[in-house]
Amino acid sequence: MARGGVDSLPDPPGAPRTRRHVSLFGFQWVGVAVLAAFPVLALLGVFGERWATVESTGGPLHVNVRYPTVFRYKMLNAIDLDVRNTGTAVIDTITVALDTVYASRFSTITAVPPFSGPYEVELPAVQPRETRRVRIEIQAERYWVHAGTLTVATRTDTVRVPLRTTIYP
Repeated sequence: MARGGVDSLPDPPGAPRTRRHVSLFGFQWVGVAVLAAFPVLALLGVFGERWATVESTGGPLHVNVRYPTVFRYKMLNAIDLDVRNTGTAVIDTITVALDTVYASRFSTITAVPPFSGPYEVELPAVQPRETRRVRIEIQAERYWVHAGTLTVATRTDTVRVPLRTTIYP
């Protein structure tokens, strides 16, 4: 007999042994696969930024444009443009114009050199074999796919570069 008059109690029984397993229905397995796909796609860079480079020539103008094809909402990115005078004469003025339909899909649009008109940059007195750089910074404002044109023109020659950018949430 234990002190205090209480007999010692027997040990409680152990936990029952049950087989553990995941039990999901067919449509639930599909949901698990879809949910698992998002991190895998993110690791593969599907949702990251992407860029395209386009070259075009017209008359004495050679244009090289690097622009974002995919980026995310409210991110700031840039369209970099190199304009080269491949001719033998001075070009009085080269005008670089961003399509207003395309530009209206973004906010905080600035340019270096600064805009001289609505989404237009003028490059005066471009010497033969000289390259000038224009940088247009854009901030993503509206979701999905936006297309437009970047136009580089002199009095007599015009080069049009198509732009297509996707904005993810």
